[in-house]
Amino acid sequence: MGTSTTGRGMTRALRVITRSAAVALLLSLLAACGGRSVEAYCETFYGEGQELRQQWIDAGNTEDPFAAMGTIFSAPRDLAAFFDRLEKVAPDDIQPDVAQLRDAFQQQADSMGDTAAGMFSNPLGTALGSLAAGMSTSGASQRVDAYTLENCGPPPTN
Repeated sequence: MGTSTTGRGMTRALRVITRSAAVALLLSLLAACGGRSVEAYCETFYGEGQELRQQWIDAGNTEDPFAAMGTIFSAPRDLAAFFDRLEKVAPDDIQPDVAQLRDAFQQQADSMGDTAAGMFSNPLGTALGSLAAGMSTSGASQRVDAYTLENCGPPPTN
């Protein structure tokens, strides 16, 4: 009788261990699906990025200059939203640079009205401000470009 009690205890312990392992595996799989990973980063960068690129190509090919201008002026806001989604899936080693680009495009989108008004009242100051903003993100932009090419390969050709 002592052996069967020990056998049942071993069986129960084995079931607990098996269930715990299954739960741990499931949780790690769920985290990988929705979390930060190179695969999610590449899919977002080339998937959603290609959609934005196509919008800008289409705007350049349109006969309607107002539609093209609308696309151009919405670009900073679109890029801020794109980099926000990319930042959520970016692996830890590139996430700070993606966040810096997101923040820069958001700041640019937020100041679009000020920039447009400044072009008439202070064109040199506005141009220098835009140049400084571009220079402040050039390092992050270069690192994101290099990371993307190294980890995701070149952009799709179609």
